[in-house]
Amino acid sequence: MNQSSEKQVPISLLYVEDEKDARTILLSMLQTKFPSLQLTVAENGAEGLEAYSLFNSDILVTDISMPQMNGLQMARKIKEVNPEVQIIVLTGRTDTQYLLDSIDIGINHYVVKPVDNALLFAAIEKCIDSISLKLKVKEQHSHITDLNARLTARTEELEMLNRELEAFNYTVSHDLRTPLSVINGYCQVLTELCSSNLDSSCRSFVKEITNGVYQMNDLITTLLNFSKVNRFTLRKTNIDLSKIVAEVSNDLKVSDQDDRQVDFRISQNVTAIGDKTLLKLLLQNLIGNSWKYTSNKEIAIIEFGLSNINKKPVFYVRDNGIGFDSKHSIKMFTPFQRLNNGESFEGTGIGLATVQRIVHRHGGVIWAEGEVEKGATFYFTLEEGVFAETPTI
Repeated sequence: MNQSSEKQVPISLLYVEDEKDARTILLSMLQTKFPSLQLTVAENGAEGLEAYSLFNSDILVTDISMPQMNGLQMARKIKEVNPEVQIIVLTGRTDTQYLLDSIDIGINHYVVKPVDNALLFAAIEKCIDSISLKLKVKEQHSHITDLNARLTARTEELEMLNRELEAFNYTVSHDLRTPLSVINGYCQVLTELCSSNLDSSCRSFVKEITNGVYQMNDLITTLLNFSKVNRFTLRKTNIDLSKIVAEVSNDLKVSDQDDRQVDFRISQNVTAIGDKTLLKLLLQNLIGNSWKYTSNKEIAIIEFGLSNINKKPVFYVRDNGIGFDSKHSIKMFTPFQRLNNGESFEGTGIGLATVQRIVHRHGGVIWAEGEVEKGATFYFTLEEGVFAETPTI
């Protein structure tokens, strides 16, 4: 152990020896070899015990045979006070009973007399290393305790913010929707009762106001759904995703007013463990996204299925729509971020961010691949796994 590392920790050593010459020589060598140690000296076991009570030394180096109180008696009393103290005994005894007594007390090292300085110094260095390690562990434990306290405080702060967010959501869902309902009501009155007194421009203005109200209401609903995802209590069951996709596709066909030609290709018996409400919202967003961005295709193709990527089951939703530049694939999962080639399509910019939150709540990941005007594919995984035959793709 080098001296630079010794200086990093304040370590003290108590040396107890009744022979004056031996004590003076060894003390001088200890000061030279270990200049950073705080050294204390005592002439017998009784003085050594008193010195320890004053200075609480980390290391005890002691002779055994001493007047008033021998080294083992002193060591036993010190160990009772502090079991962590490192003890090195210097002795000429090698009998079995002595060794058993040393083990019983908890002596860390012993060096046979006449003392081999190299062995003694090596024992002291081992003690210093052990103490230094314990000090570092204690410091790290203190640091971890401090971090945990700060984390607890931060968690409490976040819980308070979540409560405030819930209160805000309540305000949004009630206080904002009420004036929207009033505006929509007056628009209906103008349309139904005063239509004959309005020219075409005024009727157009009323229609724009009504459309704005509908869009604002949809945005409020979307924002509320987005905020609820992280607070929603998951109720996981075995879900038939193929059935949900079929229901979503039928709903889109029923709502279609443009008589579009859309070819849905749905792999059957694709199941997963998850929360049905959230996974349905996820698929509504992904399938609805593909429906929207294939609207300019003469024959739109929307696929749902299960594939193997790196020997892991991965769900996918694929379409032949407008696609996107792959370098912007991460951007599309950010709330209110929309790709340049999709700005002409209606939307709030929240759908894919909601999808990502749902996937993360299930312990999975989501990513997208695509090319401009060559369609897009969204892949996602769920931590709990799937139970289905992998379709051939």
